Amino acid sequence: MDKNNKKKEIIDDLVEQLKNTKLEEYKNIFEELDSDSDGVITSKKINLSTIDNSLLLTLTPLLEILQKKNMKMDFKLFSKCLDKILKNKKLKI
Repeated sequence: MDKNNKKKEIIDDLVEQLKNTKLEEYKNIFEELDSDSDGVITSKKINLSTIDNSLLLTLTPLLEILQKKNMKMDFKLFSKCLDKILKNKKLKI
């Protein structure tokens, strides 16, 4: 294996580790929000008591959508929405 392939392999491994770490963090947040541990969050069944204020501000667009659309959000959708919020994209569902 030449040096370029080795570097690419190392970078790919690091990117994968970062993705996994990000997903673990998202999962921890989602589990805190999921008040009844049923795998979905809604505006009516959500636990905000353990979320710190800065994270709560970040999550506000997502929480507003939950309330306005009266929808359920599973972890997959939550993580996609949170990615968009953190990348400063306008969140549309």
